[in-house]
Amino acid sequence: MNYWFGVISKSYSLADFECEKKWFCLPFTAKVGDYIVMYKTLSIAKKNSGICGIYKLIKREASCDGLCKSYGSFNGTLFYYELEAIKELKVPIPISVLKKNVILKKSQPIRRSAQGTVFELKAFEFSELEKIIK
Repeated sequence: MNYWFGVISKSYSLADFECEKKWFCLPFTAKVGDYIVMYKTLSIAKKNSGICGIYKLIKREASCDGLCKSYGSFNGTLFYYELEAIKELKVPIPISVLKKNVILKKSQPIRRSAQGTVFELKAFEFSELEKIIK
């Protein structure tokens, strides 16, 4: 099982994510059953920026991969996955909270201030995020 940190950083990706059928673009190493922590950036979410929830990858939909072409990634080509909410937050957790956490401040997405599309998380990093979210 893999764990991911997804960044919603553009207005079109926010609109896509906030529709009834949630989805996100992930690298080829992602698999159905993986988990992703979603983060909304300050530039699009303003006061509501931060971690907005944990989701499970429930379906790989190759016919929708074209929707992922406009998303940048250090991981190469991205692929479309449908998501199921595990825990959605009404009040997002800001990045400042994550930067103060001894474990998370060393993780790639936090060190990079969530500048990217998707980051792979180590199991212990995901576990730490779960503790903060719950």
